[in-house]
Amino acid sequence: MPKSTVKKVRLTAAELTGVSDVAIELFIEDAWVEVSTKKFPEEMQEKACRFLACHLAVLNNQNTKSEQIGSLKKEYSGFHSTFTDLKRTVYGQEYLRMLNDYVIKTGLSMVVI
Repeated sequence: MPKSTVKKVRLTAAELTGVSDVAIELFIEDAWVEVSTKKFPEEMQEKACRFLACHLAVLNNQNTKSEQIGSLKKEYSGFHSTFTDLKRTVYGQEYLRMLNDYVIKTGLSMVVI
């Protein structure tokens, strides 16, 4: 299953209008590195990648600050590793739910012999 696309990420997270396609592609790549190491079912890999990419992009967009005085403009970001901050966005929460449902599976499993 292929990783997600810029179009799908934009359709999922409408608030990313100010984020460039190149930046979204980078978030997709970062998300795919994470998702591909997990044991998601193949049919869920694109969705997991998309929601994690949305989470990373939204958090990065929230943490970017801009100041302008006349022609001088200063931009900076307080972006940190956000793989541990999954509860901060609805997209991270959905990725965490998928991780728990499809990878971690905390429910009781029994085998009868």
